[in-house]
Amino acid sequence: MNTKPTSVKVIYWMTNILFWLYSIASIFAMFFAVALIIGLLDKIKLHVGMPMAMDLKEVGQLVYNGQIIDVELVEMYGKIHIVDAPKEVNRIFGVFMLMALSMGLYIFMTFKEFITNVYRGAYFDRSNILLLKRIAYALLASWIFAVFYAAFQSFYFLKQLSFEGAIASGDYQTFNGVLVVALLLWVLSHIFQKGVELEKENELTI
Repeated sequence: MNTKPTSVKVIYWMTNILFWLYSIASIFAMFFAVALIIGLLDKIKLHVGMPMAMDLKEVGQLVYNGQIIDVELVEMYGKIHIVDAPKEVNRIFGVFMLMALSMGLYIFMTFKEFITNVYRGAYFDRSNILLLKRIAYALLASWIFAVFYAAFQSFYFLKQLSFEGAIASGDYQTFNGVLVVALLLWVLSHIFQKGVELEKENELTI
């Protein structure tokens, strides 16, 4: 008799499908990143995520309930399209891209293993608790990487960027949500670990 909850089944199959789709996309992206690093690609149109804010003043209109309201775009985050990027720039962002993809793939792979254990009925055993800790540590490493990348972008591009009607403000995203999730998973893993230890103590005293 299959007693697995429907929610566990849905999460398990969705995780597997998304994992393989993500893995295939990541492998192609990694080949592209390696090509950038070793210099196989030159003078390409490179899209670079810019986690630092741009101050600007763009006037627009909002149509709401038949009314036309004037609005101003004063700050934004986005991407920069570098036309004919030189090899030196390609190598820098190729390394960042390869590191980000590797960390993302590791986190997804560990989460898939965690969900697989849950699907098989191993909810609170030590191996699954260890996987939860590994996900927390990997997310913490990803947060540190994201903050470093944002700070690097601010230093690397801030003084060199010039646009008509836009100025780099120097403020950059810190992705604190990733840090919060990492800490929550870390705390949960220790709570589960303590629960397992208490259960074993109760078994020994019976």
